[in-house]
Amino acid sequence: MDIDKMSKNTKLEVALEIIASKIATTSNKGIPVESKEMQLLLKEREKMYKGDENTIDKIIKEYGPELKRNYEEA
Repeated sequence: MDIDKMSKNTKLEVALEIIASKIATTSNKGIPVESKEMQLLLKEREKMYKGDENTIDKIIKEYGPELKRNYEEA
């Protein structure tokens, strides 16, 4: 499905699931909340909740394929 054809609500729901999974997998790797990587993810989550469409698109386009690859390899 083309991300540009999704409704804003659908994009937000997809991004929410993706960022939650990304934060969880990062945490499970033992990366602490204080790390730059985790702080970036938390900041992006906050921006996503505020409705920042660029951040929502970034989460879907960058983290989505990464998570898909991880699930396919598992």
